[in-house]
Amino acid sequence: MDFSIFTDEHCTDVHDIDYYRELRKYAEDKGLVFNQSHAPYPSSAISEEETEERFRKIVTAMRNSSCLGVKNIIVHPMQHLTYAEGDNAERLFEMNMEFYRRLIPYCKEYGIHVALENVWQYQKDGWNKIFFSTCAESDEFMRYFDTLDNEWLV
Repeated sequence: MDFSIFTDEHCTDVHDIDYYRELRKYAEDKGLVFNQSHAPYPSSAISEEETEERFRKIVTAMRNSSCLGVKNIIVHPMQHLTYAEGDNAERLFEMNMEFYRRLIPYCKEYGIHVALENVWQYQKDGWNKIFFSTCAESDEFMRYFDTLDNEWLV
């Protein structure tokens, strides 16, 4: 099962670690396994303070997911800038390199891999069309992996 950690209930310290261990045992007793989880998203915001708060929630989600036995947590890249404007794609690339590298020590601590995700944005032209964003194209997705080059990032 995918354990989606999108609510504040699951990405804060509302529940202690025992809650997640008990949930894991309950699932295992029913023959179920949490094979992955989704971290809260979006991963970033215009405000640095809000981005740091989101980072803290992602780390908490990593800890909680590891207690469930999850081996891979999907963490969406930062994409708070309009991807198609100016040099935002390159700016987001640099921000994401730092962002994902900051997660590696927590990967090691909790024994959980971070899975990168391909994402999209809405084109706000009155039509609400979806268009490419960070890692949506295979060449850019591979550039992320090649640049990060770390066993904890999958």
